[in-house]
Amino acid sequence: MATVRDGTQMRIIIDGYIAVSVNNSAITNINNSTSLRIGSSSCNGFVGQLDETRLWSSARSQCNIYNNRLYEYSATPTALLLNCHYNQGVANATNTSVTTLTDFSDYNYIGTLIGFNLSGTTSNWVDDGCNAQGNTSAPAIGTTTATGCNNYTWNGTTYTSSGMYTSTFNAANGCDSISTLDLIIGKPVSGGNDTGCLGTILKPKATTLINPVQDQSNVTYNAIANGSSPWQSFTPGINGTIRYFEAEIRTPLSGMAATVFVELYEGQGTGGTLLGTSTVKTISSTSTYAFESFDFSAQGIYLESGQLYTARLVTSSFNQAWFRLSTTNPYPNGLLNNNASQDLKFKTTMCEIKWYTAATGGTLVPNPSTASLGSTTFYAEAYDGISCYSNRTPVTLTIEAPLVGSNTSAAAVCSGGSVILTGTGAHSYT
Repeated sequence: MATVRDGTQMRIIIDGYIAVSVNNSAITNINNSTSLRIGSSSCNGFVGQLDETRLWSSARSQCNIYNNRLYEYSATPTALLLNCHYNQGVANATNTSVTTLTDFSDYNYIGTLIGFNLSGTTSNWVDDGCNAQGNTSAPAIGTTTATGCNNYTWNGTTYTSSGMYTSTFNAANGCDSISTLDLIIGKPVSGGNDTGCLGTILKPKATTLINPVQDQSNVTYNAIANGSSPWQSFTPGINGTIRYFEAEIRTPLSGMAATVFVELYEGQGTGGTLLGTSTVKTISSTSTYAFESFDFSAQGIYLESGQLYTARLVTSSFNQAWFRLSTTNPYPNGLLNNNASQDLKFKTTMCEIKWYTAATGGTLVPNPSTASLGSTTFYAEAYDGISCYSNRTPVTLTIEAPLVGSNTSAAAVCSGGSVILTGTGAHSYT
C-alpha cells in the first residue's frame, strides 16, 4: 500500500494499482511536531504484518511503486527519507531486547517499539516477506554503484569482475523497469614501489576499491559557522587511502546555491603540502543541514594513522554556506580555524590498508619503513573493516645510500637542493 501526494492530487495505491484518486487543495502544509506512527493510531493497532516502510520527499510514480513493492532498496536515493526493512530479531522467538526499528536511510532515524509483546507468534518480529534481502541481492531501480571484494552478488547473480550490469523487472501495464549495477570488484594495491632515505614510510601509489571503512565520525553538535574556507584538522585512526570527506552543510541565503569543494593538506592548518582536491559539489538553497560527500576516491591519497591532516572546505563566496559545528573539540589536535574550541561535524571514510612482512602469515607492520640501506618488500592487504580482505600485493621499499657532493663534505640528502651530487655505488643524482 502506498499513499502519494503530487501537488494537490492525492492517491492511494494498493498492490501497484490506483484505488483512490482525489484532488485536495485544502491541506497545504503538513509540517508538525507530532511523532510519525507506523501501524497504529492514537487508539488502535494494525492487525497484520509490516515490511518495507519508506517515506519519500518526492512523489513516486505508479510504475515505480509497482516495480519495487516486493524489494528492498539496496541503495539509498537522495529523496528516500525513511527506509525500514524490519530484518531484525529472530522470527517468533523471544526478542525483548530488540525494541527499536532501524532506519537505513541517510538520516538514521530510530523507531521505538511501543506495546509489543516481543515473544511468540503475534506482536513480535516475524519472517521477512521481501523477495530480496540485504545490500548484495536487492535491486534498486535506476543505477546502483557498488564495490565488492573478489565477488559481488546482485539480484541472485554473483559477479567476479568489474563492469556495468543490467536487469529488467517485468510488470503489468507496460511498466517494465531496468536496474543497472555499476560494479567495481576491489583489488589489492598494485605496484607502487618506492625509494627514499632512512626513515621513509612506504605509501601505496594506487588506491584499492574495496568497501571503505568509516574512520572519523563527529556526531554531536549545537552551533553553526559561516565563512568561505573553514578548515578542520584530524588524526586518522587507520592507515589507508581516503575515499570521502563528509560535512554537514546548508546554504543560508534564499535562492542561492553554494559551490563547495574540499582541499586536503598535511599537518595542522593549510600551510602544509596540498595532497589533493575533491570533486566540486553544488549545494542547493535549503534550510536543512545534510551531510555532503566530497570524493577523493580516484586520487589514491594515503593517510597514515596517528599523523595530522587538515581538510579545508572552500565555498563560492563568503557567507554562502553554513557548516555544522560540534559542541566540543573531540579530535586530538583538531582545530577549526575560526573557533578553536569546536570541530566541524564531519566524517571520513577510508580504504584501510594493512601491511605485512610476508605474502601469507607474517607480522603486521603499522607503518612500514626500514632502518638500514637496501630493499625490503612489504605486502599490502586491503580490509573493509568487517570481514572482507583482498589478496596481498608485494610492494618494495628501497633505502638509498647517503649522497656525497662532488665539491662538498658528505651529507645525507632526501629531496630538494640544487647541488650536483654523486652517490656511492652505481647511482648518480642531480
